[in-house]
Amino acid sequence: MPADVVLGLSYGDEGKGKVVDYLAKNYDYVVRFHGGNNAGHTLVLNGHRIAVHALPSGILHPHINNVIGNGCVVDPLQLAKEIEEHGGPTALKGRLFISHAAHLITPTSINVDRATGATVGTTGRGIGPTYAAKMRRTGLRMEDIINGDIEVWDTFREVCGIIEPFICNTQNLLHTAHASGANILLEGAQGTLLDIDHGTYPFVTSSNCTIGGALTGTGLNHKAIRKVIGVAKAYTTRVGEGPFPTEQNNDIGDKLRKVGGEYGTTTGRNRRCGWLNYSDLRKACELNGVDEVVVTKLDVLDQFKMIPVGYPNGLERIQYSEWNGWNRPTKGLRDKTLLPQDALKYIQHISTITRAPVTHISTSPEREDMIVL
Repeated sequence: MPADVVLGLSYGDEGKGKVVDYLAKNYDYVVRFHGGNNAGHTLVLNGHRIAVHALPSGILHPHINNVIGNGCVVDPLQLAKEIEEHGGPTALKGRLFISHAAHLITPTSINVDRATGATVGTTGRGIGPTYAAKMRRTGLRMEDIINGDIEVWDTFREVCGIIEPFICNTQNLLHTAHASGANILLEGAQGTLLDIDHGTYPFVTSSNCTIGGALTGTGLNHKAIRKVIGVAKAYTTRVGEGPFPTEQNNDIGDKLRKVGGEYGTTTGRNRRCGWLNYSDLRKACELNGVDEVVVTKLDVLDQFKMIPVGYPNGLERIQYSEWNGWNRPTKGLRDKTLLPQDALKYIQHISTITRAPVTHISTSPEREDMIVL
């Protein structure tokens, strides 16, 4: 079976973790293909909130094989902590696989990031310096744990023994799984507008969050991809520095932040909040060849009388079209027949912007609170 890809269509924090967790029941493998523990995915199951940073978002499903691909960078201390939080090495044996070619985030990389990353609003987790070392060909990789590298074992002695049993050639693993007919879901982190090549440079992350990263970060080829699932929040948020044309730095933005709980999963920082941007959303779908769209956090807009969508007018200004709010609760809805007509019209407009069908609407953080269209 071909692989499917879940990608963010904005500045990250679109709710990809919930989407992957929801879809995972239909897959055999969930694969993280880029980024590090600068990306936090929040999962909610029966009211219990679980944040994952290094582990793939399929980790809550006992039948899922979870893979950290070669395109990722890994903080061994954070990864070991998450392994212990999810039952320890014994519980995850045969369910977690870490690429031997994934690079290690060292304390030095973290210190460099904290000293230099403030100007672009990084999380200070050492991601950028680790990718820089990778490109300089001076980085340390997971295979150095297996090979008994003295520097690696001296630095991470307390956790190397926890991580070592999970390290393997995940490229071979995934090729074998694909050839055998396994269902594979590739999980993106951050979002299209943070892509190192296609995002709002220099206010971007240090890896490719777009469709190309799904190939280079796993070793699968383009023929393995069946469809691309783009995830878009019903409004827009951004953490850190950088342009945000539709930002509402006012009472509206404050309301979106409060109702939506818009605080960073990894850092706890306030997220900047605003409306959808037509050109950004269209660009993201074109870059990634999006086949279908999942809209998240629709319920956050229940209390808004009007919902604007921004359209750049070519003069670095934004004009807005306004859509009627629905002034009815949608939180927790799972039945599409209960969706207010004005909410459905707004969703249909998003489909027009993205040139792809909206197939799912998330109405709360809970796994099963999802409308299937």
